[in-house]
Amino acid sequence: MAHNSRSSNDRAGKSTKDTPTTGGYDAEFHPPLDTKYICPVCLAALRGPLQTKCGHRFCKMCMQRIIGNRPHAKCPVDKSWLDVKKDIFEDVAVEREILSMTVVCSNAGSGCEWRGDLRHLQTHCNTCPCTKLVCPNGCEEQYLRGKSEEHLRDCPLQVLDCSHCGETIIRKDASRHQLLACPKYPIQCEECGQEGIVREEMSKHTDVNDGDCPSTLVQCDYRELGCQCQVKRSELSSHYQEATNDHMQILLTNVITQKALLQTQSASLEERNQNCSQLISAMEEMKKCLKEKDELVNQQVERISHLENTNYNGCLHWKIDLNSYARSNNTSTRILSPAFYTSRPGYKLSACLELDGHVTGNTSYTSLFIVLQQGDFDDRLPFPFSTKCNVTLFDQSERNGRRNSSDFATTITCGNMSRARSGEVRDQFRGRLKLMQTDALSQGRFCKDGVLFMRIDVDLSPTLHY
Repeated sequence: MAHNSRSSNDRAGKSTKDTPTTGGYDAEFHPPLDTKYICPVCLAALRGPLQTKCGHRFCKMCMQRIIGNRPHAKCPVDKSWLDVKKDIFEDVAVEREILSMTVVCSNAGSGCEWRGDLRHLQTHCNTCPCTKLVCPNGCEEQYLRGKSEEHLRDCPLQVLDCSHCGETIIRKDASRHQLLACPKYPIQCEECGQEGIVREEMSKHTDVNDGDCPSTLVQCDYRELGCQCQVKRSELSSHYQEATNDHMQILLTNVITQKALLQTQSASLEERNQNCSQLISAMEEMKKCLKEKDELVNQQVERISHLENTNYNGCLHWKIDLNSYARSNNTSTRILSPAFYTSRPGYKLSACLELDGHVTGNTSYTSLFIVLQQGDFDDRLPFPFSTKCNVTLFDQSERNGRRNSSDFATTITCGNMSRARSGEVRDQFRGRLKLMQTDALSQGRFCKDGVLFMRIDVDLSPTLHY
């Protein structure tokens, strides 16, 4: 017999699809199975039977466990040697016979009356209503498959949505959730007894200022004036009627007090307005004084700046940063130097460098002019004014770490220059239209990092000035 005495309780919840503990079929046959269909190794009905050349039959799994990876093995019954590839073969006819034999459901002890061919047992077990299942919710209770809906309907760990707020909870916590936590659960007001108020709306219902609960204690509207009464909201109108005289007395007292306070504050405000007017007048005087002092300081600053930035020795050391000036294709760039005097008292001069000041054909030249300006001492000096200015443009190139001394030098004769007047007068310019080609000046040895250095010395011989 193939385990025919095994109780159905031991096989509860299992099926032939489960991982077998033996190589053969764990089923109850009716009538009992002939011994020729029983595996001598696992003592169960042959599953995938293999027959040896010595005439014995074994389950395929049982034989594979015995053989392993060896090419030769002994028969478990008569110990004869077998060539695994030649002496063992599948017995398909016996397998068909076994699958056609009648078996009863493994859940017969639970009331299942199914009987049928072995080949149909697995299909039946997959849907057998008498199969014991373990609750998927984790409550560890076992129940028959046919009663799944009944169990899940009452399972304490069944996951469900709160019918009021929609929050996910488990069945056993549903009552506690609704009674203590659910914000949408309807409850009864403890003060007025009204039912059906959503829990999250209860605070609004009983709010002292904006609520509608008739039993909530609220303060009288005259509390700011001194009425300390607290009554239920439903009794507030009666309170106003009964306490009308008291409220009027409180109101009168407050009016008198406020009137006296207002008179005191008006007097104080008038006094402060007077003080404020005095302060405004004083501030205006101070602003006027500060403005006069600022003008005086600015004059002194301008005078000091003029004195610091103006030399009186007839010599100009001029650093010209070409990077600070934008050049246009249609207009020459004019750069004015700081002013300087020939002496003290003396004539006020400045230099004017015009990039692209003179263009001949495709060649552009830079021009340099000496400009006579209005000076501080013009009333004491004779005009017209004549002199010579020696110009030196310094060579900034280096060789072997030492500066070259190939400076460019020229002389500008300034003759018969009339006294300068307000505005720019071209007659006051004396110089050279073609001092040097512009490219040679800005890209040659005289320019380094866009900077030129020039010195202008005025000939101070008295005979030239007059």
